[in-house]
Amino acid sequence: MRGSVEIHVPISPTEAFFRQLHYLAVSLRQRGGRLRDSSIIVTVGEDCEPFDIGRKLPWTRYYPIEFRWVPRTLFQQLGYYATAAERYRYNFQAPYVLLLDADLVISRNLDDLLERAVADAAVYAVPAYRSPWENAGLLHIRSDEAWWQVVFEAAGLGEPPLQCEYSGYGALFNDDSMRRCPPYFNQGVVLAPAALMNDIGRVLYAEMEAATLAVATVFRIQIALTFAILRQKLPWRPLPVRYNYIPTPGSIRSAAQTQYASVSPEEWDDVRVIHYASIRGWFERERVMASSEALEHWLTLTGHDPIESYCREVFRSIHPEVANGKPETRNWTWLRDALKRSGLKAR
Repeated sequence: MRGSVEIHVPISPTEAFFRQLHYLAVSLRQRGGRLRDSSIIVTVGEDCEPFDIGRKLPWTRYYPIEFRWVPRTLFQQLGYYATAAERYRYNFQAPYVLLLDADLVISRNLDDLLERAVADAAVYAVPAYRSPWENAGLLHIRSDEAWWQVVFEAAGLGEPPLQCEYSGYGALFNDDSMRRCPPYFNQGVVLAPAALMNDIGRVLYAEMEAATLAVATVFRIQIALTFAILRQKLPWRPLPVRYNYIPTPGSIRSAAQTQYASVSPEEWDDVRVIHYASIRGWFERERVMASSEALEHWLTLTGHDPIESYCREVFRSIHPEVANGKPETRNWTWLRDALKRSGLKAR
């Protein structure tokens, strides 16, 4: 699989996002298995004139990173939705495409997932932990299932196929009225053959408009992915949460996620991707990733439960390379690859 996967990451051009990207890139090199040499295409969106991010961030020369800016007029029209959506629309050079959010780190390699995608071509992703209508505060209007029926009818898709189960059911909540859903995925980790990504990319903006015909929510791009898959009858496969593990999804307390680990210990014991977007209490992304000093202070603290402790240990293992600004010199692979990207050769 080496060289056969493109990784696509959306960011805003801020110090916090650059720091997240740095930890992600190092985690891929250190723990990514067959992904360690994969190209990392970073889609950048902001209402500003593009600038040379590579020059601003010298560490990027040591990793296979390329920056691509969203057209400013498109960003002005759609904001961060364009930054996420444009990843689906490139002329992919590798046969497989892996979409990753910036605010995650690889804790164990994804080799088995890549092999699964080769054997069975489909869109692979983890079903969302909770209902988009609950997260948007809309369940006081109608039930979760009724919302899916309304938006599917408005989009011309008929009856919603409630074939999936929200990933949080049975651990984070037990309400049977919010158990079943269509193939509605968290987009932190999405893997598919390039041809299927192209199929999605061709219609994604239109499906985003369809997703807002009945009601506008911040989850329109995730709903649009559902529409794009079902309208085109694309194959899809739900993944277990180990491939996109959010220690505290939404406003859920840390104790609730510890309960999740006790209910499904096999997922935490084999966690592959730690998605720290929504951690509350012991890792506030906006605060901890705001500066190197804040992150380094967090690394000195002691965890209060196994999940917190393990997450901190993963970051501690990545941090020395981040702080150094490049891989250790005794591993000459990084130098060879960096010179290749610069058009030079090692003697």
